[in-house]
Amino acid sequence: MPHALEADVLVAGAGPAGATAALGLARLGYTVCVVGMPRPFDACEGISRRVVEALQHAGFLAALEQIPPPGLREVDWNGERRAQNTESLIWRPAFDAALIPDLRDAGVRVVQARIATLLHNEGVPGVRLSDGTELRARIVLEARGRAAPQGRAVGMRGPATLAVLQRARGPRARPGSSVFACPDGWVWLARLADGQHYIQFCVAADAPDLPKRPGLAAWTRERIAALPQAQAWLEGCESAGPPTARASTALLHARPWEHGVLRVGDAAMAVDPLSGNGIFQSLSSATTAPAVVHTLLQRPADAALALGFHAARLHETFLRFARIGRDFHAAETRWAEQPFWQARAQWPDTEPAHGLLPRIVGAARRPVIEDGFIREREVMITTGQPLGVWRVEGVEVAPLLRELPHEPAAQAAALAQRVDAATSSPAQRRHLEAWFLRHGLTAVPSASSE
Repeated sequence: MPHALEADVLVAGAGPAGATAALGLARLGYTVCVVGMPRPFDACEGISRRVVEALQHAGFLAALEQIPPPGLREVDWNGERRAQNTESLIWRPAFDAALIPDLRDAGVRVVQARIATLLHNEGVPGVRLSDGTELRARIVLEARGRAAPQGRAVGMRGPATLAVLQRARGPRARPGSSVFACPDGWVWLARLADGQHYIQFCVAADAPDLPKRPGLAAWTRERIAALPQAQAWLEGCESAGPPTARASTALLHARPWEHGVLRVGDAAMAVDPLSGNGIFQSLSSATTAPAVVHTLLQRPADAALALGFHAARLHETFLRFARIGRDFHAAETRWAEQPFWQARAQWPDTEPAHGLLPRIVGAARRPVIEDGFIREREVMITTGQPLGVWRVEGVEVAPLLRELPHEPAAQAAALAQRVDAATSSPAQRRHLEAWFLRHGLTAVPSASSE
């Protein structure tokens, strides 16, 4: 008979998002079981310094050891070539495997098995494994990334995109990566220190010349041969196996909470890979998920507040990065009339990616994370943060802005006095003053007002 495992929370998926949420829940005192299998394909991924910092904050140790120093990221876009930013290139099989000892060290049980389906009958959520075993818990986190079934509950969907990954092996060289555009899509090239090379094409999934799977290998070889930028990277290399094709369409799930299952990471919101923020954005929802779950389990009266917080963050983050991706595509004007570029330069809308000049719009009560729970607090709504800003450097900003004088000099003097009383160090004060200055307010009294 199948053996049922009792746990407070089951996490479906053992990637970065699922592991991050599991560690946060374990620290809150919950029994957590992570269920998943290693990635089924060989892949490389570039991560930014922000991802490294997020992993450090989450408490990963073994996984961080799999992250090499950052290498240069070259960009060839709209006919202009430049070195732009850096990224660390991780080999995902080793990185994902290193998440497991970190979980076990934190007291999280890990079941390495394939999930057949999620269960939500009898009012108790759970998962059914491929061998028929059923595991149930109080709440299930769906964290299987793009592999999670979407069903018909997609709230927003970008232009259909396919990422075709081809591996190659060549001489050892300095690690690095490159991004460039071509008429029917864009290409990301990566080179690891051990001689592994990765070529990822992102093309329209509905392109008329895109072959079915049996013809994909020949199509990929032809495309590589026709790309001058790729030849310098692949000199002395040989193909290492057939290409792998994966959907990389931007998706926002319409129901991130349903029948005791909370979606996090790419299972809830997957952005266009051109933004270069895939893992970072999957970690963002996974980092806040423990507070959402904690509120659902301990304060059910605040369930609507917690779930609204989760859904609003997903929606706002998705739109922000969809617009960033739109602007990247629109900046490439050489093939603006080609279907691939035309569709992506217009989606999802015409709203600016980062809002107008940073300005404070007004105060409102919004959900925030406080002491591990989702609570409602007064925040300042800004043009860049429509969900609101509660604290800056640990200081609540709304009380500092109540009933300020209208006259500029008196306003600056009053705000400076409040900032001085609310901060405990010169560094904290400088950060707060800089935040106000970016939003059009001065927190430094003028000589005439002193």
